[in-house]
Amino acid sequence: MNGHTVTGNRFAARRALMLFATATNTLASGTAPAAPGPDVVTDFARIISYLLLIIVIIAVTVWLMRRLGHYQYSAQGKLRVLDSLPVGTREKILLIEVGKQQLLVGITPTRLDTLHVLSENIDLREHAAPTVQQWASQLRDRWRQGSSR
Repeated sequence: MNGHTVTGNRFAARRALMLFATATNTLASGTAPAAPGPDVVTDFARIISYLLLIIVIIAVTVWLMRRLGHYQYSAQGKLRVLDSLPVGTREKILLIEVGKQQLLVGITPTRLDTLHVLSENIDLREHAAPTVQQWASQLRDRWRQGSSR
């Protein structure tokens, strides 16, 4: 157990003891209980806001993962998604490699259709996006060209 948990438990125990003492004094005196103090309301609002923040973070993460498609499934290396092109809000075209065969597949919410079986495989290394280092190098070169004018 860490010190933070023990401190939190002691704080909660003290607060419960104070609430119990206040309740017994109120019952003994016959007066109505006071409204919750600003500490209770502030703590409750803080807890709710943190909970909502966590829910929003989870929702945004799931949306981004679906939108960007950075999760890939593998069937022991025999099936791979090589590339993806969204053509609508819920439709996309995938280039899939099955063994040594490449297929162009159309995906909709209700169907999965083979659009074309490629007779010659596409080498994606030729068309690959630049790496971060290549991009940074190109940016640096353009910056130098712009400042030398």
